[in-house]
Amino acid sequence: MAVLEAHRGKNHGARVLDTMLAALPSDGRTIYLHAQEHALQFYLKKGFRAVGERFWEANIPHFTMEIQRAE
Repeated sequence: MAVLEAHRGKNHGARVLDTMLAALPSDGRTIYLHAQEHALQFYLKKGFRAVGERFWEANIPHFTMEIQRAE
């Protein structure tokens, strides 16, 4: 997910993520994503946690993030 720089800070990304998470079943499964390092706080605030070591994807530092969907 990406938000154009001119539109950041307006909660567009949060609304998109909330909508996507709400569409997933609440059956206890774990949801994973790759987050750019500069966006870690955004995902942490949404309940994700970082797992594993930092890695590089497209020459950008990333972390694997996960969230457990409540049953």
